[in-house]
Amino acid sequence: MSAPRPEPNDRRLLLRRLHGELEPGALGVLEARLAREPGLAAADRDLRALWDALGSPPEAPVPAGFRAEVLARVRQAAAGDLRWSQAPAWARAAAAVALAAGLALGVGVGRMVTTTSAPPSAARVETAGTVETVDAVSDAWADDEAWTSEPISLAEAYWESLEEDGQESGT
Repeated sequence: MSAPRPEPNDRRLLLRRLHGELEPGALGVLEARLAREPGLAAADRDLRALWDALGSPPEAPVPAGFRAEVLARVRQAAAGDLRWSQAPAWARAAAAVALAAGLALGVGVGRMVTTTSAPPSAARVETAGTVETVDAVSDAWADDEAWTSEPISLAEAYWESLEEDGQESGT
């Protein structure tokens, strides 16, 4: 008949004692308790018997050619010799799809840009019924004081624009 089941903390202490993990002070306290408490001592004996019955698993033999295979892989990795033939089929398929998608996207964007953009010399801006080239507009902006002055806050820019609108409308 087996001993009564010890408390969880006592089980941890017994296991740590069995594995040789207890510090000398804690080991002394536990051994004193084992001498005083027959239930704890019986649990320790049952645990030790179970541990001894388990034993170690037999050593597995190293497969033939294992060493040579590992060394070959290490040499291959060190040489940086990566081959597509060694990649899984799904990785090769994903790479092919990504390449095709990138090519299609590049061709599509290239056609869109060449059909919608006009040469810079033909760029024109219509302002208040007159047509000016972009160079003329950018020259006018460069001369404008608003573009050359110190930066102001958004609120200040808003109030200045209201003042200018009021001056232009005559109010």
